[in-house]
Amino acid sequence: MEKVSQSEFLERLDGGQENFKNFVFEDLVLKDITIRNNIDFSGSKFITVKLERMKFEKPVNFTNCEFEYGFDIDSAEFFDKVIFRKTVFPDSCFLDITEVRFHDDVFFNQAILAGGVSFFETSFEGSLSFKDALISPLFHIRNSSVRHLSFDLTAYEDGDDSDLEISFEGTKFEGFLEMSFKNNPRKIVCSIENARIIHCAAPTIPLVVNYGAEDEKRSIYDSMFFTF
Repeated sequence: MEKVSQSEFLERLDGGQENFKNFVFEDLVLKDITIRNNIDFSGSKFITVKLERMKFEKPVNFTNCEFEYGFDIDSAEFFDKVIFRKTVFPDSCFLDITEVRFHDDVFFNQAILAGGVSFFETSFEGSLSFKDALISPLFHIRNSSVRHLSFDLTAYEDGDDSDLEISFEGTKFEGFLEMSFKNNPRKIVCSIENARIIHCAAPTIPLVVNYGAEDEKRSIYDSMFFTF
């Protein structure tokens, strides 16, 4: 696989190149750039990636990619589809996405997220899909808005789904929510505002409801007896 430095990547990007399949990117730090072309990274390997205040006007494809260490996206905007199908995030790589706006669908189908994933203050205006994904140790979507979320999660390798930490605190679900697990987690952390839709999607999983009051502790409800 050909190694490409950040400067070489930017030069090729300025020249109109869209195909970056099967490359090795050691460190890719992009800030304050608007990319107007389709970008296809399929099969590439990334050591570290950091995207800040970026805008992507066309689809971005990370199918079959591997991220060795950090992958951070901060204050970015994606106007078209973003695809992470069969992408590998090993236990050394935590996926951290903060203050990002996705205008179209985002796919993590059949991805391995062994280091966990966090979406914070992020907007998903299309569908967010984690079908047949392997994930551990945490799955957080907090203080965000999601139009449609569907996932079918299995613990990574020999892990136990019940140890998977799931939090939807402060997140607004504006469309449908579909959830299934190989083994049910012990609980899902949520807010009182989204407890109903989460309970309907996963009626057998206990909820830990955060009422938002600083002096009030979270209460654990057995969802089998949860009433609204």
